[in-house]
Amino acid sequence: MRGWSKVAMRKIIGTIFAVLAAVTLPPIDAQAQSSEPQKKAETAEAQKEAEDIDLVFGGEVELGHKFEREIGHGLIFRLAPSYDVPEWGWRIEIKPKVQPGGNPVEFAWVATPPYHFANPLYLDTSYGTTAEAAVAMSRRAFHFVLNMGDFRAAAEAADLAIYSSNASDIERERINRAANKVEVGAGQVHILKSRLIEPAEKDPLGKIAWLKFEVKLKFKSGTTMLQVLEGQ
Repeated sequence: MRGWSKVAMRKIIGTIFAVLAAVTLPPIDAQAQSSEPQKKAETAEAQKEAEDIDLVFGGEVELGHKFEREIGHGLIFRLAPSYDVPEWGWRIEIKPKVQPGGNPVEFAWVATPPYHFANPLYLDTSYGTTAEAAVAMSRRAFHFVLNMGDFRAAAEAADLAIYSSNASDIERERINRAANKVEVGAGQVHILKSRLIEPAEKDPLGKIAWLKFEVKLKFKSGTTMLQVLEGQ
């Protein structure tokens, strides 16, 4: 470039800058653009879920021990050692703080079908479920009733679902009408961490030695007992 005049150099540099200024920058990555609505939707969904939840708490429990927490409305949330064999694991329960006279009642089983065999409330190794499979079902959704009046109506509806052939049409209509007036609560137990005891020759299913979990509860879910049964 030796021998070029300063004027010529300025013209060349000016031309280069003019060309660069005229170049249209490439559009933002299409994938990044498309992810924006998804991110907004996920944020909106998370906010809606947070607004819908009445109570959130966490806890830990070891094999053979129970976890209890008062949750308001005269109710207690429990992870109770399995009825048949405590070493199997736990049952998720919602119980009234003050039990009525006679047999004790539990408010979650009645509103959480299926009523035969495995059930989301059974956080254990019953029905041939391995410990690994039990904790792999890490989000366990359930429903529950909030008082004894609703429990009686829900129990009648559950009995109808189990033993439907024993009811007349008039009786069925009465029970379903009452169940449709029972608004149930909704809950979820989310298993965050676990420690297992490996299967052995005498214990082929293994055991859940320890759990860390989070519980979310909504006391008025907008769902009726009848809808729970129709959706099972």
